[in-house]
Amino acid sequence: MKETPAYTISTRGVVISCILAAAIVIAIGFAISLTKPPTAHATSFDSHGFDYFALQEATSAKDAEHANLIREEARESASRAQRIAAETQAAENGGQAAAPQNRISTDLFEFDLPEYWSDRVSVTYNEDGGVSVYANNFPEASLVTLKITEASDSAAEDSADTAMVYSKDLGGGKHVELWMTNFAWVVFDVNRPEASPEGWQADLLDQSVASELVDLQTLGTVPVEKIIQPAKADGTQFETQIDWENAVNEIVPTIVVK
Repeated sequence: MKETPAYTISTRGVVISCILAAAIVIAIGFAISLTKPPTAHATSFDSHGFDYFALQEATSAKDAEHANLIREEARESASRAQRIAAETQAAENGGQAAAPQNRISTDLFEFDLPEYWSDRVSVTYNEDGGVSVYANNFPEASLVTLKITEASDSAAEDSADTAMVYSKDLGGGKHVELWMTNFAWVVFDVNRPEASPEGWQADLLDQSVASELVDLQTLGTVPVEKIIQPAKADGTQFETQIDWENAVNEIVPTIVVK
């Protein structure tokens, strides 16, 4: 019998071992490739054609449109309530329409109160022939005052708290002026961290009082939180000035000088 050389078996074993080792290395490499996270590729942002200012203007316009819608809804709601009250009064009077409850008249002038103020304000007739309108729950400072001044009197200056928004010559050396109290600003001012308010201004730290006064001044378009929160945070200016004169803007066109 022919004998198989010993070195042949040994060489074959080495070859098989190498093949198995290579297979194991390949398998391990494949397994690692499956678990390796994908390579991140940086993507540059191309701002060409992107108009930041246009975006900002569009956002501001949308906010203004929203505020206008709120304002119109508030006015329509107040108007509906006023019509219902008038119709009810007319029915009680046998069909006779009652005089407008929001029309204020003196010997020198007359004007309309905003319908939004119905049943929420009181009117005081002053000795000088003027008229002051107060919130029912806050008689310390008027919402608006129409006052009579002499032409020879020194002109009063506006302040952050009050402002003259209308003036007309009555003849005979007299003027009628419409002044408003800027409660929105006062609420902001007294809530700043460094503020130390006194007198009636300190009363506006009561949020329920502040809310009513700001609501009347802006005809329901500015929630008081939108004023108080930024004031307490850092005392920076707030962005509701456009609504400060909502009420007086309704009053001025109705003023008639006699």
